[in-house]
Order: sequence, then C-alpha cells, then structure tokens
Amino acid sequence: MTRRRLRRWWLAALAVLLCACSSTPSPHYYVLDRIAATGTPTSGLSIVVEAVAIPAEVDRPQFVLRGNASEVAIDDMHRWAAPLQSGIAEALASDLATRLGDASVATGQIGDASPRYRVSVEVLGFESRLGEETRLDAAWHVRRQDGIASSGRSTLREPAPARDFSALAAAHSRAVSQLAADIARTVVALESEAAVSRVHPPPSAR
Repeated sequence: MTRRRLRRWWLAALAVLLCACSSTPSPHYYVLDRIAATGTPTSGLSIVVEAVAIPAEVDRPQFVLRGNASEVAIDDMHRWAAPLQSGIAEALASDLATRLGDASVATGQIGDASPRYRVSVEVLGFESRLGEETRLDAAWHVRRQDGIASSGRSTLREPAPARDFSALAAAHSRAVSQLAADIARTVVALESEAAVSRVHPPPSAR
C-alpha cells in the first residue's frame, strides 16, 4: 500500500470512528423532587437529617431495575443526577421543612451542631419496577436533644404504570415524601409531649 493510500485509509477510519462517537446516545439524568405540601408550623425547630444508609445494590449512579425473583438489571443510560444516598437525604430534608412549616432542616454535612432533633434513616429496600411501581422500605429514628426518641418503619409502594424512567423517578419522589410525612408526624408528637411536660412536669421534676 502506497503512503497516499495508507493516509486515505487512516482518514477514512478516523471519520468512521468520529461518526460512531457522535452518534452514541448520552445518558438521561433524574432527580428526586421535593413535593410536600405545607404542614404544621413548629415554632422554628432545628432538625438535622443524618447520612442515609442505602442497600449496596442500588448505591450506584445507574437505575437498578427489579425483575422477577432475584433478578436485577442495571440501566446505564438512565442515571441519578446525584448520588442516591445524598439525593434521598436532601429530598427528605426539603420535604420535612415544608411539612413542618417554619422548621429549619438540613442534612448532616451542613447541619446545626446542636439541633433540636436528629433524624437517621436506613433504607432497607429501594426497588424500581419499570412500567409497574416503586417500593421503599425504610427504618428511621428521631432523637430529641434531651435524649427522648422514637423509631418507626415505613413500607411504601407508589404506582408507576407508564413505561418510562421519568415515571419511576416521580414515584420514588412521592415515596420519599410519604416517608417525610411519617417522620414529621413523629416530630410533632414529640413536641406535643414536650409541651405537656413543661406545663405538667412529672413529680420528680417539681
């Protein structure tokens, strides 16, 4: 092969490579939206949502789709815009702030050093079933500054019948919002108990 033909061959190969690269589709990115409605005012409470623990199998940028039995599929073309762990924490903090009226809610990285409440969450299950539903199973713990605490578990299923990933992301957002509602109710209950104790302290505190 002559030098001129060799040069033409390399140019043609380079053109094919560039064409292939330019036609490769880019991944789609999704976020967990904050969708809570305004709830009960709580006199400016400060709350910190600590780091959220998530299962190892979903601790990745890609959507992990649940199939039959123990089968999962990792979809590289549809991804979370932020690490799922921090995305859940941020959405949860935002929803709590809205549901608790004028509460100041932050995540552990930027939270108050001595908040009125600390919230810890362990996600036990985070399932995405394309064209069907999402499932969120979470254990949570709410601890007041004086050491009084309450724990609970929320098992939530949200329909996502549309066979697209935007529907899955929206369903997960609704589930996180419902988790925030469960935690917010507990915070309100603990605040009510504290108010009663201030008005009617136990005999040992009098």
